Amino acid sequence: MKLLKSDIDWATSIVSEIEEFASQLDDTRSRCDCCSLKKYDNYDEGMVKLAAQSAVTKVNKLKSLIKAIRTAQSKPSYDHKSLFNG
Repeated sequence: MKLLKSDIDWATSIVSEIEEFASQLDDTRSRCDCCSLKKYDNYDEGMVKLAAQSAVTKVNKLKSLIKAIRTAQSKPSYDHKSLFNG
């Protein structure tokens, strides 16, 4: 399967959308009175933002992999038999 430039564009678009979504979430943390640990003020939004940031990291890794595969696919491949048979 040949990877296309549109695959990289898709990954870039997805990253932008997730980052924009995550920027709208409240991930404010406050210290707990009883144990002094930092806890999310809005736990649900904090956890969703954390998951969104993780997704961005994974899609960026996928994007790097797509670029590497495209680079490898664009290099000429040699038929080893033809090198020896003249």
